Amino acid sequence: MKEKLNAKLLTLTVKKHKSFKMQVITFIALLFVMPFAAHSQMYFYYPVNYVIHNYDDDYSDFDIMSVRYFSPFNHFKPYQESENQYKENNIKSLKVSCQDMKKDKNPYLTIEKTFNENGFSTIDKRYNRKGKNVLNVERTFKKSVMTMFKSFESNGKIAAWYETKLDSNGNVTESNSLDNDGSIYFKRTYKYNDKRKTTENCSYKGKKQKLLYRVVYSYYPNGDLESTASYNGKGKLQKFWSYACSSKGEETKNMKDTVKVCKISDFDKDGGFTLTNISTGADGQLSKTVRKFNKDSILIDYAQYDNKNRFVNKRTNNKVSDGWLCEDTYFYTNKQTPRTVRVYKFNDNKKIVQSLLISYNRRGKIVSKSEYDYNEKEYNSKIIHYKKGGELINKSLEYTRNEKNLPVLLIKKDNENNITDKTFFQYQ
Repeated sequence: MKEKLNAKLLTLTVKKHKSFKMQVITFIALLFVMPFAAHSQMYFYYPVNYVIHNYDDDYSDFDIMSVRYFSPFNHFKPYQESENQYKENNIKSLKVSCQDMKKDKNPYLTIEKTFNENGFSTIDKRYNRKGKNVLNVERTFKKSVMTMFKSFESNGKIAAWYETKLDSNGNVTESNSLDNDGSIYFKRTYKYNDKRKTTENCSYKGKKQKLLYRVVYSYYPNGDLESTASYNGKGKLQKFWSYACSSKGEETKNMKDTVKVCKISDFDKDGGFTLTNISTGADGQLSKTVRKFNKDSILIDYAQYDNKNRFVNKRTNNKVSDGWLCEDTYFYTNKQTPRTVRVYKFNDNKKIVQSLLISYNRRGKIVSKSEYDYNEKEYNSKIIHYKKGGELINKSLEYTRNEKNLPVLLIKKDNENNITDKTFFQYQ
């Protein structure tokens, strides 16, 4: 791995649990929950058309310990791929059993899932080592959008309850968090124009549904964002974002309660181009992002700077003899030292084959490191974790997949290559 990546430093932030078993439990939980958490994200100020699988940015969710990874190529969505697998293979249910090989052979965690005709999980049931039902989850969907999520504790008490309402176009018009008695304690509402662009979102809190804030968006005739205005619950303007700039952008200062966002486009003689976004805050401080593309419109460099022109995030994509190496680094801004570094290896067919992820403390020492291998379908085949404990200790996860690329066995090994845990996947 290290040699193949040319000893490049790569990235991952691994959760610190008290035991490796808890890492596995968390991994399994994230594997099942994160797709829907990702689908239900709501952003505070940026207007988003809340239709599932209808966004396009520089990130793609990937099904490994909730890591989001950056690719300069296709914006594929492996979570949706998993859902497609369940649908295409007519999977109706899945049973996951986690077994500790050093203790008794009873699974310490069992999860039973039921899927609808579109491959989405509608019912989850979780059992402990004694076979006791400890948590149940129910979900309902309208096409690919989750409209209700409800989880229950072992005594039947509701642990969490969320609902979403849609219009006839599939846009989210309302998202609610509810108490056990069904009353709404937090609500967000959304309005759209005839082009399905968000024109307003509001947030309310408490049983009396007190207005917390209101955000209004306006657009140019071509659909580009013109301005964003944020008001508090009393209707007072809190902040205003202006996107009206000259062709080369502006760096205007001293604008009370106003943020000016300018976009600058530069084209080079080789056919490549650079896109720069400059944001000027009400305090006159600037923040900036710069994206550089080659003649094939592949993003080769990305940099995000704070108001002191220091790196916040930097990404580079380099062509190598047998593919591409992509680095993604987040910095401690004061010291300008890496916080996390992520490196991904893609082959010439732009398929991910390996990755290495490292996180650092402020003194520049490694806190955690993980290595990943992928099969020809870009599904994870092996994970090796290293954690700080005097010296780095090796832990590994190895997948066995069937002919349909569905996992059937997950083996966990310690630093001496002994099998410590097995997870079995059974489909119907």
